[in-house]
Amino acid sequence: MRRRDFIRYLGLGSVAVTIPEAMHAVPAAATTLCSDKKTKPISGSWFEFQHSAAEGGYWNEALAHFTADQWRRKVFEIREVGMEYLVLMGGNDSLATQLNYVFEMSKNARFLSSYVSYANQPGCSNAHVFSHVGKPWLTQYWVRQVAKQTYGDITPERGYGENDEDQGQMAGISALMAMGLFSLDGGSAYNPMYDITSPVFNEITIRLDSRYYKGNEFKIKVHDNSPENCYIQKASLNGEMYHKYQLPHTVFEQGGLLELWLGDKPNKEWGTQ
Repeated sequence: MRRRDFIRYLGLGSVAVTIPEAMHAVPAAATTLCSDKKTKPISGSWFEFQHSAAEGGYWNEALAHFTADQWRRKVFEIREVGMEYLVLMGGNDSLATQLNYVFEMSKNARFLSSYVSYANQPGCSNAHVFSHVGKPWLTQYWVRQVAKQTYGDITPERGYGENDEDQGQMAGISALMAMGLFSLDGGSAYNPMYDITSPVFNEITIRLDSRYYKGNEFKIKVHDNSPENCYIQKASLNGEMYHKYQLPHTVFEQGGLLELWLGDKPNKEWGTQ
């Protein structure tokens, strides 16, 4: 890849491109498997970046500034490129291992302006990626940790500090984590799906607007909920056992009851079908 092409693709950030282009653009993030401070094109020398803690990104005078470092971009790109990206990352287990590593490295920083950062939009879906690579129990664990450490305090400084709240997105992420629902693609799919995690609340009632939904309300009821019990043991939807980590919008819009039973040990069978 020529230097000017690398700079052009780096400038595109997370803009969706065609798959032939993306397979060349993604390595700007994906080839940093052995370094969190350097980026290397397909061919050529390493480009050095200086970490900017205030901005949560990296800076290089020749390449300019972008708002997320390589660790965050590595995970962010899965939403733009899809399964082809997993091949570049070494497969599901490889991506999950790397992602778990950066969460471990970020927990003492409250997941703010670290390897993982819930202070800005590029990082706010990171914990939910585990479910999409076959490890929903890690999503359940890390979502609870982020909900507690990043958004769980009641003071303005710690409950809502260090966030780049320019679109209401951080508040939205906090609410969705507490409810135990999320959409990795923001509901933009032809058939939208909602990822299920373990809610903070024991019971959630979502009232559905009759102008847009067929049902009256969708309720989530949680059994055995506690700070320690963050792992989904089993689930039922409208009285029938439910084994998937995603809930289709076509089901949600009808209204109904989703029940979740939690425990302190992961059930690695649930949500992997």
